[in-house]
Amino acid sequence: DNNGISVGLAFLHDPEDQSEGADGDSDGTVDVADRDRDNDRVDNVFDQFPDDGSEWSDFDLDGIGDNADTDDDGDGIPDVDEPGLGLDPLNGGDAFNDTDGDGADNLTEYNAGSNPNDSSSTPPQVADLVIPDPELAQCVADTGAFYVAELTDLYCGYRGISDLAGISALTSLRVFHIDGFQSDLDFTEVAAITTLEDLSVSNSVFDDADFMVFQ
Repeated sequence: DNNGISVGLAFLHDPEDQSEGADGDSDGTVDVADRDRDNDRVDNVFDQFPDDGSEWSDFDLDGIGDNADTDDDGDGIPDVDEPGLGLDPLNGGDAFNDTDGDGADNLTEYNAGSNPNDSSSTPPQVADLVIPDPELAQCVADTGAFYVAELTDLYCGYRGISDLAGISALTSLRVFHIDGFQSDLDFTEVAAITTLEDLSVSNSVFDDADFMVFQ
């Protein structure tokens, strides 16, 4: 007795019906019935990229398959470099160990170009930088970075900076913003920072000639 309620069931796809439907891997089995849609020999259930025959796993869950990912564990050190440093490309935690016990973790040493397996090889420290302009020196100090390799972003607002000498030592700097009414600044050392991606100069008196060093 269904109390007058009509119940209907509709099957949109019949697993036994091979007459229609997409067949992504052209193996003769339509995708809806294919347990391995991309034909990479990994069941769809276990395949993190079931429609990409070149990928099936993503160790660090960054959306990039391990075959294409140059840093499978997402620790900041490329897979190709980890074995030579005694590190595991599938262990995201070992980059933050201090293998040689010199006070700097392995990732910091890698970024600084020092040897994470040699305690006599240590990354340059911010405190050791020679920056003549006191306002620029204070701006750098205010970041709180201990190692130069840790200083990636520098925002110097309205500090009256008149000399950028010494800034080229910030070899990991990606972002540099400087505000105020500074003039006649020489950007030659800024242009020498190969890691720099974002330079912003605002509320200042400059002309195109000031930036010719970036050409």
